[in-house]
Amino acid sequence: MKTATATIKPTRLLTAMLGATVILTQASDALTTNVALALGAAEANPIMDAVIHTMTPGQFLALKVAAGVLIAVTLRRRTEVLSVLSAAFAAVTVWNLTVIAQLI
Repeated sequence: MKTATATIKPTRLLTAMLGATVILTQASDALTTNVALALGAAEANPIMDAVIHTMTPGQFLALKVAAGVLIAVTLRRRTEVLSVLSAAFAAVTVWNLTVIAQLI
């Protein structure tokens, strides 16, 4: 006798919410990074450090939002991956806020 396994198909609303979360956490990372840098912090990621110093804070924000949109659209059918990425990007923002709190 076969047992039925239920698979839960993500709803469009869930997918949209996760995509929006990725975009918003990218934006919050950019904003908190800009504040931390303005307060004297240094960017820990050498690649991002090189990128940040070639553009204005507004351009950096636009780049991060564009990256978030690209990630959200590319991985729209992989809600579990979007969930993990959202959590990771949120953790980066929390870390940035911790650095900011130490600097003020």
